[in-house]
Amino acid sequence: MISYTHRGLRESLPSDLRSLAAFQEEIKDFRIVFCESTASTNRLAKELAEEGYPDKTLVIADSQYKGRGRRGRPWFSPGNSNIYMSLLLRPRGLDFTPQLITLSASLAVVTALNGLISSGSPDTAGGPAWPKWPNDIYWDRKKIGGVLTEAAFRMNSLSFLILGIGLNVNMDETAFPGDLAGKITSIKAETGKSSDRGELISEILRHFTNFYGDLFVSSSRLIRLWSGLSRTVNSPVRVLTAKGEISGVAVGIDGRGFLRVRKEGAEEVLINSADIEHLL
Repeated sequence: MISYTHRGLRESLPSDLRSLAAFQEEIKDFRIVFCESTASTNRLAKELAEEGYPDKTLVIADSQYKGRGRRGRPWFSPGNSNIYMSLLLRPRGLDFTPQLITLSASLAVVTALNGLISSGSPDTAGGPAWPKWPNDIYWDRKKIGGVLTEAAFRMNSLSFLILGIGLNVNMDETAFPGDLAGKITSIKAETGKSSDRGELISEILRHFTNFYGDLFVSSSRLIRLWSGLSRTVNSPVRVLTAKGEISGVAVGIDGRGFLRVRKEGAEEVLINSADIEHLL
């Protein structure tokens, strides 16, 4: 594990992560911790948080050997190809839910991806990136990334948050596990081009900084932007909860980031955390 603040970063990173050095010089309050391989960037970020590392410590790994998503599901994490990173946050005066931070991160990733697409060649393949509630990132009908936010409490008060982001960037289609073929994708698989991971991380962090900062004032802008990009909103969905299934139409999200689902008969329910399936 190698830790940096502002100097000596460029020479010690993989070639397509070295552009982070410029971002590190511009945004002085980010501290980057890089390791070639770790079990999980979220796990490492949590350990560093417990050791007293500061707010906005960013853990980046070239590969993970126990990467995980929601509900402990395994996250395929080969080296030299994708983005695996976790951001330690110690928000003060937090009066919004961790779910809104998840939405902020997914919106930041989608905004960065769509910016990459729009600035590419006219023959760029695939549809636009979009966020699926609660934490998935899709490219058209295939999953390309995800967000995992974990909160730690001390004496019933929030101690810190770990925001994990995984994004398939330069992975070839031939590298996809057989059980995931046709379900996941990467930027390279969709565009036929390799992307600079450092530049993409920089863009994600720039957008996240803006969306996250907005939350300390109001969640309305985030909700409006997220809802405008998500194909979950206004879609018929099946919600899978620990208590059973709920079917209806996802009509939006509320001020806390909860999903609003209108069941048959016009009854509306709020979903805090669940898996959902789009029915169309």
